[in-house]
Amino acid sequence: MREVYIKTEGTEPVTTAELKTFVNYLGSEADFETMLAALGSAARLRLEQYTGRNFVEKTMVMNVDEMPFNFHLPFGPIRDIVSVKTYDEYGVLDETLTADDDYYLIGDFDKFIKFETFASGGYVSIEYRAGYGENTFDLPEAMEYAIKRQTKYDFDNRGNSEAEAINPTVRKLLMPYRASYL
Repeated sequence: MREVYIKTEGTEPVTTAELKTFVNYLGSEADFETMLAALGSAARLRLEQYTGRNFVEKTMVMNVDEMPFNFHLPFGPIRDIVSVKTYDEYGVLDETLTADDDYYLIGDFDKFIKFETFASGGYVSIEYRAGYGENTFDLPEAMEYAIKRQTKYDFDNRGNSEAEAINPTVRKLLMPYRASYL
């Protein structure tokens, strides 16, 4: 079993002001701006799922049992490992592993974690920081444009149950950024 969840999340890469300009709205109604910000966040989340990448900096926690010695960390780009802990079959902390001794982080962008040993019977909890952001990799312009374009698509198709979840143009635009693990 593998579960990944978000512990903390950074700020939106596209501001409400940028979205207002992109959808060509010149008004200043607070309700409209709130709706547009929500559409922008929803678009970003949907596109993160589509690409398998974090568009903002996040602290992720992944719990895994029965994992191989080499394991790919999802939702890159991966910044660093915060902690790696092993738990026994009852969920009691067994050991906190040490970087460059018990495990190694391999790669530049999409990274693998390589374990020297692995004790079976429990599970491993890996806390790591990933995503684009001001402290690491800059969000590519194409990804930022995709958020704006998807937000406009969602705005234009409010209430249309026939609309596709992801704008076909945005899907094509993001194709080179999709994570693929071999």
